[in-house]
Amino acid sequence: MARPWYRREPLTELEATRALTLEEYGAYTRVIDLIHVHGGAVADDDRFLAGWCNCEVRTWRRLRARLIDCELLYERDGTLRNERADDEAEATRNRHACAKAAGRASGLARAIGSREVNDLAATPVGEPEVAEDPVPLVDHARAAARAGIEAHLARLGPYEMQELSAALLQAMGHVTHIAPPGPDGGTDILALPDALGAGTPHIRVQVKHRTAPTGRAEIAALRGILAGARETGLFISTG
Repeated sequence: MARPWYRREPLTELEATRALTLEEYGAYTRVIDLIHVHGGAVADDDRFLAGWCNCEVRTWRRLRARLIDCELLYERDGTLRNERADDEAEATRNRHACAKAAGRASGLARAIGSREVNDLAATPVGEPEVAEDPVPLVDHARAAARAGIEAHLARLGPYEMQELSAALLQAMGHVTHIAPPGPDGGTDILALPDALGAGTPHIRVQVKHRTAPTGRAEIAALRGILAGARETGLFISTG
């Protein structure tokens, strides 16, 4: 099972938590981590959360009230939540759904191809009937899989597509940094071969999730920001 992780935008966090004391901020970050570890919500249990914050229950209750007053946490159905964590949890579910759909479709295509080939091998010699060609069935399964994946991708927003692209690069062994929404200087994702960024090449990624095709000018703009042999570019487009 993959370890949970989530994006953190330093400027947004600093602005949102500027009014907190060091004690309040420590409690906030601990609870946010617990929310993500538990899939988007953590049980609103005073003793449990006080234990994680290494404080007395009455201290935690004071901190909880303060964080709710600052609209950094909210309570729902016996759990504590955070609006940004809600969005992150939804994006994670979308990524997992897309990955599962791709896996199921790939498995279906392989299973159909394997079954049909095995059936052909078992056909008695001298049988007058011509065995059905398995290739059309495999092609049909692949087409159905592609259609399902494309339909799911079409439901994703631009930033969700950016996160999905980063997740695929992570699955290939890269360490990724995702640019927050807004002006990104031409780089949506920076993918590194290691956590320190000491290895090369670094991959600068542009993600365009739209129906319009990509033009040469956009490719040239990405090439223009690459730092020589140390960096390479990757342009991902659904158009």
